[in-house]
Amino acid sequence: MDGRKAYYILNPNAQSEEVTELSSKCVVELKPGDTVSFQTPGGGGYGSPFERDPNAILRDVIGGKVNVQRANDLYDVVIDPESSSVDETTTANARKQQATSRNQI
Repeated sequence: MDGRKAYYILNPNAQSEEVTELSSKCVVELKPGDTVSFQTPGGGGYGSPFERDPNAILRDVIGGKVNVQRANDLYDVVIDPESSSVDETTTANARKQQATSRNQI
């Protein structure tokens, strides 16, 4: 998948009307209590995320790089958080269904 661009946000936790996305090159006068969030870009991946080894995804979840929900959403890998293991049957079914839907487009 493609990488993510960088974001610069003024008051990211404020009420929605007070949140301001900043450009990468700007001058901003801050007030006491303002917060600026610098969200760095992420690199893109290589190949289809659905072909990545489910056990590699599990290692990323255990290592804190990806959470259980993102593993499911991005890679169709179903992880049982109780046992810290891949649910291989459900993962295989999810990936088969994903492959079928991609081929129908």
